[in-house]
Amino acid sequence: MSLDIPALIKSLENCPCGKKHALRAPFVSFEKGLTADTGAILREELGGKDLLLVWDRNTEKASPGLREALTGAGYRVKELTYENLREAEMEISEEVMREAEGTDLILSAGTGSLNDVCRYAAFRLSLPFAIFATAPSMDGFLSGQAPLTVKGYKTTLDAKAPEVLLADVDILAASPAELKAAGLGDLIGKYTALADWKIASLLTGESYCPSIARLMRGAVEKAVKPIREGADPARDEGYALALMEALTLSGLMIYLAGSSRPASGAEHHISHLWEILYAARGLAPLYHGTKVGVAAALVSDVYHRAVETPPVFLAHTPAKEALERAFDPLYESIMRESLPDPAEGVKNETIARNWDGIARIVREEIPTGEEIRSLLRKAGGDATAEEAGVPEDMAEAGVKYAFYMRRRLTLMRLLRTRVAPFSVTE
Repeated sequence: MSLDIPALIKSLENCPCGKKHALRAPFVSFEKGLTADTGAILREELGGKDLLLVWDRNTEKASPGLREALTGAGYRVKELTYENLREAEMEISEEVMREAEGTDLILSAGTGSLNDVCRYAAFRLSLPFAIFATAPSMDGFLSGQAPLTVKGYKTTLDAKAPEVLLADVDILAASPAELKAAGLGDLIGKYTALADWKIASLLTGESYCPSIARLMRGAVEKAVKPIREGADPARDEGYALALMEALTLSGLMIYLAGSSRPASGAEHHISHLWEILYAARGLAPLYHGTKVGVAAALVSDVYHRAVETPPVFLAHTPAKEALERAFDPLYESIMRESLPDPAEGVKNETIARNWDGIARIVREEIPTGEEIRSLLRKAGGDATAEEAGVPEDMAEAGVKYAFYMRRRLTLMRLLRTRVAPFSVTE
């Protein structure tokens, strides 16, 4: 594995940004044929005798030999198996807590929602936690937070980053192309997220780390390169490994930055809005990275179009009726999360004075919407809201109003409330 996390953390000592980037380095290994060694690695790193293995039918099928590797290393394995876990809900995490009582550690075999319900349970129970990843599909592997649905609303809670993260490259490469495309979509969202972070720092002096931004962007470029060069997304081991390394590094950068800024901006706000509206309307969920990739292309379209001309300021607040309609039935909870407005202190004069710098960031650091859509299609993923099956009204609400999803300054928030003709009033 080329991702040397201890060396990477050490390289950020005495960072020019002035912030101390400290983290106890987890044990991370991505190798071909690693499944057979998983039990021995866990015994060496975490010890214990009784292990709770949490997976679903899909990840169980994707992990042949894992159960045997655990029992062969001397673990007494208790299994909690779901049919097809796509939503990380508090009730499921509470079930994991109940099942984990009396065990020595929790192992999540899978990605995304499986990891999140387990990391929150491990946090609550103060148990060691490990992940055996089965697909490079999202960037939260090393996250210390868990986005769980609580009473219908997606809430980010403190959780536990894994002490051990393992992946068998053979399994990663064999994972469904749509999962890898979702992973690439999540990574592509870093282009707009990093730009939002840099623009916010330019306008407000918010803490920004060029070193972390450079590392994050470099990892994204490494993962995107095989697709640009025509790699087969369904089989290429190098592509699968590059995805896994970049996604892992993304979670690490969040930890080291002390903020999700390196990985989440306007594109994630759109994704989160779609996610909670899907749940509220009883629709089958989309993969997180699928939503993020589609949303990143939409954000790119708006940003590139906005910087074509100098800004004309026309302050607006979207009509309450329009927001109630767009956010139904979650209007009150969304608005509570968004206010007070983080853009309130940014003067029009400040935006105008820095507009050339904003335009340069957009043009130099964000691929165009069409370039993003081309990459997603080459990876075998959905490239537009229509292709992904996002309802038309939801797609429109995402682009217009999703900045309310978080109390965070993004260029999208400024455009939608301050700059004509992008501000919305209906």
